[in-house]
Amino acid sequence: MITATVFNHAGGAGKTSVTRDVGFEFARRSLRVLLVDLDPQANLTSWLGVRNVNLEQTVFQVAVDGAPLPEPVSVFGLELIPSQVDLALAEAQMLG
Repeated sequence: MITATVFNHAGGAGKTSVTRDVGFEFARRSLRVLLVDLDPQANLTSWLGVRNVNLEQTVFQVAVDGAPLPEPVSVFGLELIPSQVDLALAEAQMLG
């Protein structure tokens, strides 16, 4: 298994686009791909056409309680653990 992280503090640096495009290309080459959207803006989730995400489908409980990862959503030949705006609440609960 290879794990890659795309991270940068700056907005608009292309993190989401790179993640989407590289993930799609790996999936197109028949590799198993799991993308985890950790951004509360949920742009990756939205760009992949995933809508109506419940907080339980995100990494919220993983971050707050150490729960197991939720079941990913299959989309375009890859797997996605989606995000949504309420994921921003996890930071406050982690610090509390």
